[in-house]
Amino acid sequence: RGLDPAAVRGRSAPTVLTPHAGEAAALLSAPREEVEAGRLAAVRELSARFGATVLLKGSTTLVHGGTGPVRVNPTGTSWLATAGSGDVLSGLAGSL
Repeated sequence: RGLDPAAVRGRSAPTVLTPHAGEAAALLSAPREEVEAGRLAAVRELSARFGATVLLKGSTTLVHGGTGPVRVNPTGTSWLATAGSGDVLSGLAGSL
């Protein structure tokens, strides 16, 4: 919606996007159900479109940096769905 792919691609610093399925759907202008049914395709498309590393949050978190394989993190708990956990995740990713 409000995120311009050209502006993100034009950044000189590495960029990490951390959407959940609903946010990914908005960025892709696609139905949420389509993103949830095709999470691998969605994370690859987001990474290509925005030229960024994308961490697609969910019951299994997918990470794609634009090249190479999609990394899958199957660990996690329902506690990660707690409000504010995405803020912590973004802070941790930014510090790396």
